[in-house]
Amino acid sequence: MIYKNRRAPVEIEGLITLKRRLARDHPVQKDITKRLYNMKAGYSGERQYDRYISEFKPSYPHAILHDVCLKQDDIYFQMDSLLVTPSKIIISEVKNLAEKIIVKTKPLQFIKERQNGERVPFRSPVTELDRKIHLLRLWLKCRRIDIPIEGIVVFAYNNELQFEEKPPVDLIFTYEIAAHLRNVAMEREILNRQTIHKLANEMVSAHRPFNPFPLAERYSLQPGDIIPGVFCPSCNQLTMRWMQRRWKCLNCDQIGKKEHQQAVREWCFIQKNTITNREFRSFTLLNSRHTAKLLLAGIPQLQKIGKSKGSFYKIY
Repeated sequence: MIYKNRRAPVEIEGLITLKRRLARDHPVQKDITKRLYNMKAGYSGERQYDRYISEFKPSYPHAILHDVCLKQDDIYFQMDSLLVTPSKIIISEVKNLAEKIIVKTKPLQFIKERQNGERVPFRSPVTELDRKIHLLRLWLKCRRIDIPIEGIVVFAYNNELQFEEKPPVDLIFTYEIAAHLRNVAMEREILNRQTIHKLANEMVSAHRPFNPFPLAERYSLQPGDIIPGVFCPSCNQLTMRWMQRRWKCLNCDQIGKKEHQQAVREWCFIQKNTITNREFRSFTLLNSRHTAKLLLAGIPQLQKIGKSKGSFYKIY
């Protein structure tokens, strides 16, 4: 049973927002484009994994959780997918790499070989799994649960894999995941149906999604780098202006009343999770402090803190 489905990383929306609010020739555009490509590719591979694991329907009680981020000893650890069974827990580390993969041992090393023959080492997914297994074991210990934890590396592409020796964990392709899990031996029962259900729900409650914002801080951007304005939902241009108690696009004449709410969401992605009346006016190209106050008061995701000139709004 699936207890937690996967959602598209909100960072993708944030990166798209930032990309279109920067000049096309801005120095960080290439970095943003690369990060956005990797994020989309990773999510695509994970979604492919999700489709194949949906074929896994064992007779024993189990729980499947996708994209779980837990906290242990002030350390966050994210698991692409998690399978809880009566006798063990299995963590899947999903990789979406199109190149030929060479796995070397002693020391363990993963290398991508590109079509031009260039070889580029990348961070070992086995090392990542070891870290997550260790932290999950500690997290479970705090809840008085002692159960074996295993890990597998799953490749979304049908890569050519070359091994010097057998790797310490199983490396498979996404289309093999259901068959692989069906062949996993179920030994003595440690968790019964009720305990699995309780544990899965506790993991869902404890899940804390990674917060990559604000992006301006990550890319060392200044306020002047960000292009202000309100996007038109029709022509996708920063051409909405507040006229006669409504937003009107100067480009295509689209009319609306809530477009500023998306602008506040974009502010949160780029700058910070608070906004003042002055910042709101500057970001949306509004002139009236009174109009800004009314518009901000009508946004459900905002909480006003303070009074008079020192007040600001917190974005939830």
